Amino acid sequence: MSIARGTLWAGILDIMENAGMLITLSGNGSDAVALATAFCSAIKWVLVVIAVVYLLVVILQLLFNRKINLLFI
Repeated sequence: MSIARGTLWAGILDIMENAGMLITLSGNGSDAVALATAFCSAIKWVLVVIAVVYLLVVILQLLFNRKINLLFI
């Protein structure tokens, strides 16, 4: 799965999480709704962390490569 698809899925899971919270806040919640909401939230945050770590690694690689190139100029 690409990072772009992962972030898209994180957005979809966020919508599902919000729907679960709204159901719970409206007084129609159940254990199943709470479990589904928690599951969506957990998976969403795993995908978000993966995307952020990927971005940090890419940024560090770009900065490191730029410093290496400046040394040889």
